[in-house]
Amino acid sequence: MTADAPLNVSRVRLRMYHSDLVNAVYHGRIFELFEEARTEAFRRCGFEYREIDDAGNAMIVTSIAARFHAAARFDEFVAVAVYVAALSKAQVTIAYEGRREAGGALLFTGETAFAFVNKQTGRPVRVPEGIHRALERCPEMRREPSA
Repeated sequence: MTADAPLNVSRVRLRMYHSDLVNAVYHGRIFELFEEARTEAFRRCGFEYREIDDAGNAMIVTSIAARFHAAARFDEFVAVAVYVAALSKAQVTIAYEGRREAGGALLFTGETAFAFVNKQTGRPVRVPEGIHRALERCPEMRREPSA
């Protein structure tokens, strides 16, 4: 990544363990790429997930989806952009867009929806303030829903 790259974009070199027998990214590994990109984007914007745990809360997946547009190949560099697509009092939906670094071809898109709960009671809690602060620091991470 260049120094002027958006904070919500992670550069990933696809490794052998990401790929299948034809050297394309194995579909099940795409969710790991989502996780890595999301964690790093929020970290660069000032939010670390341990804040959730330190508060006695958990961030649980309520849905996850991926769509494949073109094959991503072993040893390629992919830019994975992370966006907050929806935000409510106790839930957040994160959208992902993976593009081949060379040429910018769209490779994959996806979403992960999360709810925040208290670990002891299992009851919903508010989205952490750290996520709101990260969005203030990195407005490029906010994506308005499509009309």
